[in-house]
Amino acid sequence: MILNMSHNYPEKHFLYYSYGEFKQDIEIKLINMCGETPFSKAPDNVEGINTNFKRWKYEFKTREINTLKDKAEKEPEYKGLKNFLEVSSRIHVIDTNYNITDLIDSIRAFNSTLPLCAVFIDYLQAVRLKDVPTELSRQQQTTEICEILVELSHEMQFPFIVGAQLAAEEKNIPEYDMLSVDYLKDIGDPKQVSNLIIGLQNYSKSRFIGSNVNDSFKSRFYNYTFRNAEKMPETFKDNHPNTVILAKVLSNRSGPEPEVELLFNKWLMKISHLEDKHLPKKGEKVGK
Repeated sequence: MILNMSHNYPEKHFLYYSYGEFKQDIEIKLINMCGETPFSKAPDNVEGINTNFKRWKYEFKTREINTLKDKAEKEPEYKGLKNFLEVSSRIHVIDTNYNITDLIDSIRAFNSTLPLCAVFIDYLQAVRLKDVPTELSRQQQTTEICEILVELSHEMQFPFIVGAQLAAEEKNIPEYDMLSVDYLKDIGDPKQVSNLIIGLQNYSKSRFIGSNVNDSFKSRFYNYTFRNAEKMPETFKDNHPNTVILAKVLSNRSGPEPEVELLFNKWLMKISHLEDKHLPKKGEKVGK
């Protein structure tokens, strides 16, 4: 999302606050996403380079930046670096685990000097209050943090895009893999503190297919509409570079709540439209 927005708003800047990953890892992921062609083979005599992300980490560890920039101009596999450098000056990644007070101060400081367009926070449950009253539950704390972010977003007139983890109790039943705001258990009333909630389900990591047992869900891989969740086919659970992401609008104050299956390229970490040519034939692996 941040890469797409950086291209759509070429004069604007974007903040990305990471509470779970280091700045360098986030930027390498962005470089990877900017690529158009994954690395075709592992470097000679090097083991463990089994993903594009690990390959980029290896490249930055073993090569000078000027060498990589030269390769980015000439070799398709390195083009992600060239594409990222075109927008990198406007994407600011911060990996300090600020409490909510210091986070607000940081956003205000950036906003006083840069034309900001959006703030990304990954992830909500990791943000803390500065001084926590002993009587406040974790759910109450998170709700208060959400309300602070909503108020600041309204004041600054640009969106705050916040990642959160669904917290379903793991059970061997269909409901566990379903997308629902009911699983945002750390927030008192998610619908009241957000304008739009989008849930993502990775088919390659799921046991069941279908967005909710109460929905009539139509998958591109079946010729009938689901009335209940279905067991995930084993072909989704392989090491193929492509899998499928289900994106479902869980709450929308000002519009419909659609759902759509999308193609996820695990090597480049890119989400794109799922087209007929990506659909497997009988007995074929997903994304082949």
